[in-house]
This record gives sequence, structure tokens and C-alpha cells, in this order.
Amino acid sequence: MKAGEAAASWKLLKQFYPLDSCENFGTAKMGYIPADHNKPFGVFSGTPNGCVDAVPVETGDFADYKLLVFAGYNLAEADDIDRLLAFVHRGGSLLCAWPHLSDTTDHAFLTNHSFHILPHPMTALLSEGEARFVPDTVDGEELLAAENAVSGEILRTTDTGRPLVSVIPHGAGKIVFFNALCYPAHPAVFSVYRETVAALTTRVLDEEPLRVSCGTDVEYTVFRQADGTRHYYFLAVDWYNDSQEPRRAAITLDGASYELSIPFGAPVKLVTDGKSAVWPMRAETEVLSLTDRAFTAQGTETETFFVAREGKISAYMLDFRENSHQKADL
Repeated sequence: MKAGEAAASWKLLKQFYPLDSCENFGTAKMGYIPADHNKPFGVFSGTPNGCVDAVPVETGDFADYKLLVFAGYNLAEADDIDRLLAFVHRGGSLLCAWPHLSDTTDHAFLTNHSFHILPHPMTALLSEGEARFVPDTVDGEELLAAENAVSGEILRTTDTGRPLVSVIPHGAGKIVFFNALCYPAHPAVFSVYRETVAALTTRVLDEEPLRVSCGTDVEYTVFRQADGTRHYYFLAVDWYNDSQEPRRAAITLDGASYELSIPFGAPVKLVTDGKSAVWPMRAETEVLSLTDRAFTAQGTETETFFVAREGKISAYMLDFRENSHQKADL
């Protein structure tokens, strides 16, 4: 069955997992790799545009995030929108369109763009009074837009000059709003929505203390720690290429760039405090903590660690044979 507009909006994830092609063969084969698996199969993908979480609205206050992006169908409930509005007020950025603020559940109404918009302080920020929707076009594609939408900082207009994409400030944050009564997959807005996601994501990544550059052969993720450091994990995902050849990634840290070698079949864990970054030569050992003066690690044999700092990479040799935990002064 072909995905409808709401479900198809999850194709936005392909921006972050560009080799994914689950839609071509269905989820039933997600765990299956055919015998002739000497080429990408759409299950694994590198993350050259950064990593992303699919976050349930029940997450809470969203304090771990700077940017939230709506994709497909959701049922807007007042408590959930309260938390989203509080997230924006505290400094977060939220990207959404009118259907994401709807409490409509009837599939026929969703298909026909007959949405009931939830009355809420957030929706009150987006239009002068109750939204009045009228036909409009974007690059010739028909859609419905609110004729009384609040303009804010207009990034893009419809063909008639109405606001299509606007930045609506609220508290310390902003709502990047699509004045369109359709989901992101609608042909009138999909390319613009995707470009907006890319621009907002780039801005968030550029604000990170460490910036990662990689291709579709390397996937990475990051976890923020209570002590302020970040733990990055890198993994080569292109099983169809020569396993003896290391994959490459690069990090930009404190104004300098460094190259990482990613072996096939083993993760690389990197720890950074925003000024230095430390990682081991082999996955059998692990960096546990990092300060501006030292790092600690655990292992069982003699191991080499790399420290990227002040524009150069230095090698540190630690011997774990008598003590599985070691500290190295920087």
C-alpha cells in the first residue's frame, strides 16, 4: 500500500540516513540481507548530515535538544503542546506546520486536509484569530494556507505573497512555521521543508563544540555526559567494501581539524571536552573520562591512545597489565 501524505513525511529521515531504502522493500525484510550483499541494501547508512533521534512527545521537557522537527501524523493534545511551547520559550527551535497542531483523528479528514486545529496558546501565536484557510499555490502546486497567518520573519512566501515559512519568536526561542494545511510530504512544500530542516540542522551542528565530517560509509552518534563532556561513537557500515581499508572521518575542534581512522568491524569511541579529544587505537580499550589536565581509561593490555589538542595529534601509551584503570596527564 502506498504511503499517504502523513506517513510519507517520514522520508525526511532520509536526509540523515541517505542510503536508507526501507520504503522500497518494506519493514518485513529489515533484518534480511541477500546473499549478493556486495552493495548498499538500504538497511545501513552513514550519517554525513548528523545523527537524529525520533523523540516521543512523552519525553518530557526536551531539555536535551536544541531543535525539534515534526514529520508525519500526530494527535495534538494540550499537555503535549504545553511542553513544546515551554521548550521554545526556554530557547529551543520548533519546526512544524498546521496539521501538527491538529487533533483530527479521522483518516478521511486527514486525507482531504480537513483538519481541526487545536485551540491553544501556541496556535494563537500563529494567526490573527482563528485560522481561516484559503486556496493558494507554491510553485504552481495547490495547497491551503491561512490568509490571516502571523508573518513574523518571512523566509518564503506562497505564489500570492502570503507567508509560507515564517520565524515566530517566543521567549528565548522560535517557531519556524509552515503556513500550510498539509504535511511535509505534500508536493507544494516538501522540498522547502527539507531545505529548512537542513538549514536548521547545520546551524545546530555548527554550535556544537565538536563538528563531525564523514561520508555514507561511517555512522556516528553522540551522548552528552553529566560532567559536560561528549562521548562520540563511530562505526563503519559499508560491509560491501574492502574490510582491510580503514574508513575516514574528520572532526573540527577548537578551530582545528583532525582525521580519524575507522577500522571495519569495530566501533571507535571518542571523548571530548570541547578543547581536546581522546580515542584509543583499538576498541578493546575505552576512554572513561577527560579533563583539561588528564584522561582516564580502562583496558587489559598495552594500548595506544590519540589526543587531539591545540592543532596536533599526540600518541599516549598506557599499560593496563597490572591495573585495568590508568590515568594519563596531558
